[in-house]
Amino acid sequence: MNDEDREYGEYPSEILGIISQRIPKEFFNVFTHIWNNKDEGISWKELVEAIGDRITVDKAVLFYEISGFVNCESSSMDRRKKIYKADLIRGLQLAELIRDSKIRR
Repeated sequence: MNDEDREYGEYPSEILGIISQRIPKEFFNVFTHIWNNKDEGISWKELVEAIGDRITVDKAVLFYEISGFVNCESSSMDRRKKIYKADLIRGLQLAELIRDSKIRR
């Protein structure tokens, strides 16, 4: 794990619980696709094709970027070329919370 992958520190468990309770259910599917492609990343276009709803993808990636669960790699302003990768610290925290608490999508 290099410094780029460790952009954010861990959330305290209380804060993580509060944040996770506020994530709309339809966003979990977006995070699942990003998490399952955490090594190579997934493009916005691939996310839209997988999810089928551009607006949900836009809202979810914005939420996940702001909260630090997902990082975006891009050298282009064209959102279709942006690559989303799960943050290896906070993304892992959210993935484990989803798995352990059985949050339903």
